[in-house]
Amino acid sequence: MSFSDRIANVVDEGFDMAIRVGKPGDSSLIIRKPCVVRIVVVAAPEYLKSHGTPEASDDLGSHSCIIDTNIADSNKWPFRTATGQAKTVSVDGRIRFSNAEAGIRAAEAGLGLACVPGFVAGDVIRSGRVMRILQPFEPEPYDVYVLYPHSRHLSAKVRLLVDALVERFWGQPEREAGW
Repeated sequence: MSFSDRIANVVDEGFDMAIRVGKPGDSSLIIRKPCVVRIVVVAAPEYLKSHGTPEASDDLGSHSCIIDTNIADSNKWPFRTATGQAKTVSVDGRIRFSNAEAGIRAAEAGLGLACVPGFVAGDVIRSGRVMRILQPFEPEPYDVYVLYPHSRHLSAKVRLLVDALVERFWGQPEREAGW
């Protein structure tokens, strides 16, 4: 098992399957869409009390943002306008991680705002350790896909995992992972 945000070549690198967020490009694989993931911006209540709560995405220039370097253009966060149009906002911050979990822990510690997948932030949002902000401007949820090679004899371990993911999420394509 490999946990990486890089896009691996499933067949050439010998992976049995992959889970990807966003439209996969390799059409030679079997593709199933079990769920979606929402991208959220969060901050600790103490941070917001000290620095104020941004009312719109354009307010982020005056805030310390926790940058996730796994994102292709890590200094641009996705949002929607009030009319629903997709937009990106340039952000900056002194704290940079290549791991969303580390980013959420930094936000939880009051070090700034983090833009992370909802399934990473779900527990700390529910506990009140961070607050979800800018909800009206969140981007549309991203599709999550399970990909695996065509094979007459799919291994039992892959079939079991795909079946479990499908059972958990299938038929509810708008269900958010981890919420």
